[in-house]
Amino acid sequence: YHNNHDGTFTDVSDASGVGKPEAKGMGVVLADFNNDGWPDIAVANDSWPNFLFINKHDGRFDDVSLVSGIAASEDGRYEAGMGIDAADVDGDGWQDVYVTHLDFELNRLYHNNQDGTFTDDTFGSGIGNKAILLSGVSMKFLDYDNDGWNDILQLNGAMLDNIQLYHSEVSYKEPLLMFRNLGKGQFDKVSESLGPDFMRPIVGRGVATADYDNDGDID
Repeated sequence: YHNNHDGTFTDVSDASGVGKPEAKGMGVVLADFNNDGWPDIAVANDSWPNFLFINKHDGRFDDVSLVSGIAASEDGRYEAGMGIDAADVDGDGWQDVYVTHLDFELNRLYHNNQDGTFTDDTFGSGIGNKAILLSGVSMKFLDYDNDGWNDILQLNGAMLDNIQLYHSEVSYKEPLLMFRNLGKGQFDKVSESLGPDFMRPIVGRGVATADYDNDGDID
């Protein structure tokens, strides 16, 4: 929706090039993925290829989803994309992408190769399959411990309230998940060390972060 500078907006989805591809968009993030000073668009899609639209500087976007490497997993599978966010996780000055998925699928960390492509670094980063039984529906990058590195906060909750009838090893309510960035994009799961309230199972659907009490750290 384009801001008309008069309090109204115009739907320019098709004209901009972002409205034409069909998919099930569940999450979206705007970030400058090619460091040209213009915001680009990445979309997490459920069971469809994820999208990456690069800003052409004239109100239009190029769909580079398939050639970029974020459309699918490393082995070429389209997964149940839910939450998505972007941040520089390894300190190289380029925006990387994290996408959450439902249970029995891996959450994916895509490393920005600085050439318009991304590499699936899920296992190389230490994230691996540590959340394989959780349904990640939303997530945010944040520096919760103020060490200068972007950590990963993931909100979880199954889609079905009777999920245990089908999969006894998972539940409807699920705890939060935190991956601490150890530096240079290497992550360690630290959820259990963040207190009982953090680990209390809930049916998560959306998450936001801010320093709401101005004490210098992120809530």
